[in-house]
Amino acid sequence: MDNLPSPNIQDGPMVGTPLILQSKYVAEAPERVNRPVPVPSFYSDDRGEIHNVCVGQTKSTGSQRKGQRINLLYTKAGVMRSGDLHPNTQHDFVFSGSVKVWTLQKDGHTHVHVYNKNDVIAIPPFTPHLFEFEQDSVLAEWWDGDFKAWFYEPTKLIVAIVLLECMACCMTDRFGWAFLSAWVLDSPYICNEQGTTK
Repeated sequence: MDNLPSPNIQDGPMVGTPLILQSKYVAEAPERVNRPVPVPSFYSDDRGEIHNVCVGQTKSTGSQRKGQRINLLYTKAGVMRSGDLHPNTQHDFVFSGSVKVWTLQKDGHTHVHVYNKNDVIAIPPFTPHLFEFEQDSVLAEWWDGDFKAWFYEPTKLIVAIVLLECMACCMTDRFGWAFLSAWVLDSPYICNEQGTTK
């Protein structure tokens, strides 16, 4: 991954502020990403599983308190997820495994930090980020406030390049361009050294 693009240095000073949304590299995520997720719900594919739950939602005595949406993720080693940013802090807790979290910094460079079992991750608002799973991992994730995402093109491009490298080494009948385009819009997975999907 030595030849992957670096995030734009000009975007650095805008990281952590709503000004980042003015970057030519930021685009609002599609409606299918930003629409409310039914809770409980479950999604599974070759990358792993996402369980969406709501904790603290009550409807007693005629009043309704909004609960906290929490995603529980199982992600396989070698998978990359995210490539986006949010208007509020994203929190993650690592129950098991190991994940590298890439975050764009104010100097325009990318900081990579490895998180392991029992580590807590806090990604500040308006900070482009990417998750690279080093081991099969289980995480919980939630946000301070309602979920909303914008895609950050440089990190989504990393996802696409890694995916295209994988597609070149392990194209099978079960993959096609429709799958590729839909998959890149969400999050990627990559091949292992033998060219098989994880």
